[in-house]
This record gives sequence, structure tokens and C-alpha cells, in this order.
Amino acid sequence: YAEHDPIRGKTLAQAHGDKFLVVYPPAMPLKTEELDAVAALPYTREPHPMYDPLGGVPAIEEVRFSVIHNRGCFGG
Repeated sequence: YAEHDPIRGKTLAQAHGDKFLVVYPPAMPLKTEELDAVAALPYTREPHPMYDPLGGVPAIEEVRFSVIHNRGCFGG
């Protein structure tokens, strides 16, 4: 839980068989200007073409022009 903090979070590593799962702490939140630059990128608002043979993504029209109003967990 505490490792979700970008300032205090530490890298976690857990052994699983002969491998390790590594979870890095989150990046620092973007500044307003940085987030604006991301939002200004030329997104196509189209599903990836790999879904075309499957008939597309049925729910895309519901979310095509959605507005992201929070980052991270909306809960407490």
C-alpha cells in the first residue's frame, strides 16, 4: 500500500519459482504543462486495427470522447 507513493515508494521484488516479479515505484505526477502536452498529442480516438477482423470494439462509441477527470485511484 505505502509503495504507491512516488516519493516514499520502494522497488519491490518477489520470488516466484525461478523468476522474480519486480514492481517499481510510480513516477512523479506530471506538472500541468506536461499533462497538457500529453493531452494535446494527436490521438486518433480509434481502436487498434487488430480489432477490425472481430467487428471492432462494441463499446467504443460510449467512450470515444470521454473526459478523464482523475488520475490514479478515485477512492480514498
